[in-house]
Amino acid sequence: MPWVQARVQGHVTEDGRVEVALSDLTLKEGKKPSSFEEAGTNPEMSRRINERIPGPIDTLGFIGGAVAWLLPFDQLALLDEWLMAKLEQKYGPWEHAQTYLMQVRNTGAPGIWNCAEPTGGMPENQELIEEQLLESLELGLYRKGYRGEFTFTRVPGDIMDRIYGEQHRLWELVRPSLKKVDMILVDLPKRGRDLWNRKPGVIACGPVGDITFVRYAFPRLTGSGWRVCDLETRPGNRAAGEAAEVPLRRQCHILVKREQGAPLVLPFTKDGGLDDFGLPFILDGENVQHAISHLSRAVLRDLGWLTI
Repeated sequence: MPWVQARVQGHVTEDGRVEVALSDLTLKEGKKPSSFEEAGTNPEMSRRINERIPGPIDTLGFIGGAVAWLLPFDQLALLDEWLMAKLEQKYGPWEHAQTYLMQVRNTGAPGIWNCAEPTGGMPENQELIEEQLLESLELGLYRKGYRGEFTFTRVPGDIMDRIYGEQHRLWELVRPSLKKVDMILVDLPKRGRDLWNRKPGVIACGPVGDITFVRYAFPRLTGSGWRVCDLETRPGNRAAGEAAEVPLRRQCHILVKREQGAPLVLPFTKDGGLDDFGLPFILDGENVQHAISHLSRAVLRDLGWLTI
């Protein structure tokens, strides 16, 4: 599988903002990096970015892109009102305006596993912004027989044409029974304290020399009862009789900011509604390192929802 290496140069400011520009983008063929050495990344530069240590940044890196989806909590498929009241009785009230959506990497996932992260991946060509938006389509929203299809604001028409085509392809693979379409306008705000090629967002580094740019997305949902699902696929094992592509059907979780205390993570079923049999948990202590990825930690700190 192809992957992209680039030179990442810039600095970490005195107040902890990462500002970098990319150059010398190179499409590499073969196995994706599994170490800093294979990625060409300087581990000290990676540490400086993640720990927000002021100083210059200059390193090669394995480039990634992701989208942090912020969804309106009350418009999702929730439990009955009396059950929601029990959750708040146990965990305390939380802000209902927005929730951060995460998708779970299972035990067999490469690089990092058993953790929840934003929707994203590693681009396979040098069109980084287009690849980032295509990776964001691993999130699906649907309700009442309709599948949601995203229209991103301020995105050129030629890129949107490819995005529409990819959404149609993924829905037909993962949930072909959903034929009706409900269009969802998605805002891509200029938000985030970091700068990546002068675009605001969040920058974080991972364990295999990956350097990822995360941007925010806000879907304008109408009505309620929206379900979330994973639309990512993997290559099928044709020798074992599998199709060319097989849905991963990962579980999604949402995270809400509580009025007091650390954030609360709520599991969703694979059918996309809040899970009455799932186990909510407070995101504190060792869970901050083990239950979420480095990308989620960077996003939550940028939002001010996580202070440790």
